[in-house]
Amino acid sequence: MFIVALSTVMMGVSRTMGDLLTKLLSLLLTWSFKTTSECLSAKQQSILDQLPATTETVMNRFNLEPRTTTFVVCPSCHCNYAPTFSPGSKEPKYPTQCKNVLPPLPVKRGAPPPEPIVCGTDLLDTDSKPLKTFVYPHFHDYLAGLLARADLEDMMDSACDDLMSSIRRDEGLPDIVEDVMQAEFVRRFQGPDAKTLFVD
Repeated sequence: MFIVALSTVMMGVSRTMGDLLTKLLSLLLTWSFKTTSECLSAKQQSILDQLPATTETVMNRFNLEPRTTTFVVCPSCHCNYAPTFSPGSKEPKYPTQCKNVLPPLPVKRGAPPPEPIVCGTDLLDTDSKPLKTFVYPHFHDYLAGLLARADLEDMMDSACDDLMSSIRRDEGLPDIVEDVMQAEFVRRFQGPDAKTLFVD
């Protein structure tokens, strides 16, 4: 488990490759058990049964899986609803129908305002499963994951340093913006003190 977690967190191995690694390590252990005897003992089989099958399981056991919240999304108006939980339960509950009040249609001058229209679209299927979802990763976990990888932190820092160098040289805006860091908004966005640029 430690090898898979280390490969995923430190070396950026994908989930698919991590799953392959867990299966290969399980095979390796099985073959090593079979060097002494063709049949596995109860203890050896118990060890093999306890091995995780996926990278997700490994990351959960080390408490390295990022926190997320799954919202249900209205298929019609795209309104989002956060889950609710009963005391002591980890099973999310969602409303069955969308309660979003739709914006009124334009009316002629002098006509009375129209009655509000509630969307009312079904959010869950017949098995009470959401028809459409949005998985929101918690920001602090996402940021921690970015900063845990030195290569990504260096990439972000160099993008800000390059932009500051460009601003100091007074190069102006490019004719064609190819990167978000070249956009006028980012070049002028102020930090919290309203004196220093955010990228500085």
